Amino acid sequence: MLNRLTGDFEPIDGVPIYLLKCNRYFSNINKGDIYRQELDRGMPADSNSVHPENAMTAIFFSKAVLEAMKVMKLKPDVINTADWQTAHVGTLLKKSRNPEAYRFFENTKTLHTIHNIGPKGLIMASPYAASGSDAKKMWDFMGITDDAYQPPDQNGVEFYGRASLQKGGIVYADKVSTVSISYASELKTEAFGSGFEGISAAFRVIGIPNGIALREWNSATSFSISHRFMNNPSENDRKLGVLDTRGGKRENKKSMTVMINETRRQ
Repeated sequence: MLNRLTGDFEPIDGVPIYLLKCNRYFSNINKGDIYRQELDRGMPADSNSVHPENAMTAIFFSKAVLEAMKVMKLKPDVINTADWQTAHVGTLLKKSRNPEAYRFFENTKTLHTIHNIGPKGLIMASPYAASGSDAKKMWDFMGITDDAYQPPDQNGVEFYGRASLQKGGIVYADKVSTVSISYASELKTEAFGSGFEGISAAFRVIGIPNGIALREWNSATSFSISHRFMNNPSENDRKLGVLDTRGGKRENKKSMTVMINETRRQ
């Protein structure tokens, strides 16, 4: 991030952030819609498929991330991918047609995080499609071995006749997580698994609750809420007006209700 005082670009909280530029895939973002959802909405309503351009963007990005790390000699212990848009990173590391290209990452593990199991990154891609067809071209662009499509145990990228980037991320990651313990359990049920309940159970999806920046949002110290609170406040904390968690949440809800009603009246 640009530090306006020094004029230098500095890591955020000590974490460097790198951006990839590629006019072929990233130059036509319209009104901030980085996912180009209007393209997906143009696909047949009953297909749940992503537009080929969006699929190619996701696959390209996954490839480019790995190549960039090789160029910069950044050899991570863990690569954390998220949803279908980056899921192909783990698939490439396990099933690339050119495994030597990724020997650099032989000691790197992958964690795939599911925020929403619904969007599966479904694309028309198959190693068995006719030569020269769009489905065969897309498969070749994915750059993975043919046996990654539909292995005997069905734990490949194939999903009812199409390829699912999300499924590949799940079955080829070293570990799979989601954003809460309850959602990890829900993913194993037919009601919420969106067709992935079997593999969610088989690959033991774990729940890691979504976090916040406690330095900025600390309920015990923040004056941006009406009543500060914490678990088991000490006597000194209570003297400073810090409530216990149950009481603090209750009082803040009351204050929020008053604020909302006042806004409505105005």
